[in-house]
Parts: sequence; structure tokens; C-alpha cells
Amino acid sequence: MLGAAGVYTSARDMAKFVQFYLNWGQVKGHDVLNKKYIESLPPGFSPARGFIDTTPYPSAVDPNAIIRAYSLSTNGQGYGFRSASFWFPEYGLGLLVLTNYDNTGYHQRLEGLLVETAIEIMGRQLIQRTDIVYPTLEDYLADNPKRPEYKKPDPDTFTPYKPQWKKYTGTYMNIHDWNFHTYARVALALGYPESRLKAKVYKKNGYLEINGKRLDEHQPGVFFTKDGDCLDFSGPMPLWKGVRIKKR
Repeated sequence: MLGAAGVYTSARDMAKFVQFYLNWGQVKGHDVLNKKYIESLPPGFSPARGFIDTTPYPSAVDPNAIIRAYSLSTNGQGYGFRSASFWFPEYGLGLLVLTNYDNTGYHQRLEGLLVETAIEIMGRQLIQRTDIVYPTLEDYLADNPKRPEYKKPDPDTFTPYKPQWKKYTGTYMNIHDWNFHTYARVALALGYPESRLKAKVYKKNGYLEINGKRLDEHQPGVFFTKDGDCLDFSGPMPLWKGVRIKKR
């Protein structure tokens, strides 16, 4: 599976992804991902943790009740598309949306509408809340032995430049399967400056770099920056951040 913008999905697959997390890593009763790894994911990573607090919402039980639900979510966008998903494990409720992505903000409005829909469902008690107890977000951040503090690797410890890497150096361009008409329409709608399409690989100060970021060899032909971006020459087509590239 390709990372970042290189992932291609569908609403059906996204629903399976959300259900997977609602099941805490289980598929058909079998543990695929240990629950402790899901619990260890901190805010700012995928999925992100949080709480939903709303203004008083009328309910059959308490007209002045405030819906306070534990929520998780993740989203991403690139190349004119965006995905977002939200799930509330206390209620077994998940929502997702796949949209086009531009600078109009319509996707954010739609995502907000989804959350409002979830709040209404919970507020009207159309689904029952489970007895699962979750810590407050503040307590979770303050005392979570399962979540070690992430430290970016020191680029000075990266693999020194090797002569055989010379074949990787050069300027690369992203490639796609669009015809010129489609590309022109996307470029006019979203704006694709040429600088976004380039990836330059070169030797600097005894290391291999790409666009100002030092690279570390993970396995032959596979490199990572300290931020986790991947440059992959191991397959039939080189990839940068999961997107196919071609040397100019």
C-alpha cells in the first residue's frame, strides 16, 4: 500500500476502515491489531483523539442534556481529493465522507454537517451508549505510559553517501494518467505550480538529499527523511511520498 496521497480508496473501503477501529482492531472476531496500539495513538497522529461538546440538545430523557462523547477522527487530502472519517466508540457510530478538494471550504462544511448529524443521533438517543469508560483527554495526555514521546531521528546519524547512489541523483517530475484536458481543468481549478511537481535528488555534505531534506537508507533503494517521507526506488517505478515520479 502506498502512503500519503498515493492511497486510493472507496467509500466501501473507508467504511471497513472505520469499522475496524470501532471494533478496536478486530476483524470477524480475530485480533488483527492489538488494542494497545490503537490506545497509544496520540492527538496529532492518525487517528486523532478528542471530545465532542455541544450546546444543550433536547432529548427525551433530559431536555438540558449536554452531549459529551469520546470521538476519534482522521482525514487527508491531495491532488484534488479529500477523505474524512469520524467515529464514536461509545456509541458504535462512524461516519465518513469522500469529496473533491479545493479552496472553497465546501468539504469542511460537509464534514461539519456529518458531526452535527452524529450529535443529533446521540442527543435523540437513537442509538444506545455503551458502558465503556474513557479517560478525559487531559488525563490521557498527562499520564499515558503506552505513549512514549516521539523523537525525530538525528539526520547526522543517517547513512553516509554511497557511490552507487549516483544513479538516483537528478531531477524528477510527478507523473499521472490524466489526459491534457483533465490536467488543464484541475490546474485551472486548484493551481499546480511547477515547483510542486519537482523532486530533486542530489549529494550534499556527504549525504543524499531530496528537496533540502537529508535521506537515510532503510533498505536498498528505499530512503526516508527525518519526517518520515519516503523515496522508493525498489519497484518498477520510483515513488516520492507515494506518488510516481520520472527522471527528466
